[in-house]
Amino acid sequence: MICFKYKFDVPLDSIERTLAHQKILASKPFLRKIYLEWYKWLLAIPDYTKPKKYSK
Repeated sequence: MICFKYKFDVPLDSIERTLAHQKILASKPFLRKIYLEWYKWLLAIPDYTKPKKYSK
């Protein structure tokens, strides 16, 4: 069983949970560095930020 230091009693897609994750990232320099590196890599992918068109 995995035990986590942080407990979230709100849905995964809630604004409150996003804000809680933001606070955790801001307080942990190593996690923040990984987060910024990951998004820098994603933004370097051509067409990553453009809306996708899906056909039915």
